[in-house]
Amino acid sequence: MPIEGAGQVLDTYNLLAAGIRRALRRLAERTAQRTQTVAKRLGLLVYLERSIKGQAGVSVQWASKAGRKVLLEKLVHGALRVQQEIQQVLLTALPKACEPEPTEPDFQLSPSGIRGAAPPQ
Repeated sequence: MPIEGAGQVLDTYNLLAAGIRRALRRLAERTAQRTQTVAKRLGLLVYLERSIKGQAGVSVQWASKAGRKVLLEKLVHGALRVQQEIQQVLLTALPKACEPEPTEPDFQLSPSGIRGAAPPQ
């Protein structure tokens, strides 16, 4: 019996590739660049395709466990590469966004002590 409302089911490989593709899109939005430009710079153009299987540069020996492992390792490496880039973008944006506005102190330091500070309670 089919499940109502069920959508397309992706295998593990294509699911990971779809996550990388989404991350590339968000990274492109954040950096005001085209997704293809970001993917090319990171060497991840292959993840912009709908299916990772059968793409140029992705040769998989499906009959062997080692062959499937190579693809999985490539996917994990791609995901880590995008994550690293996202972290870098966020870190460079953080100081400006989180920096408090400078304010004048409500007291002054002098040789005789602090002037203008509230009296201790």
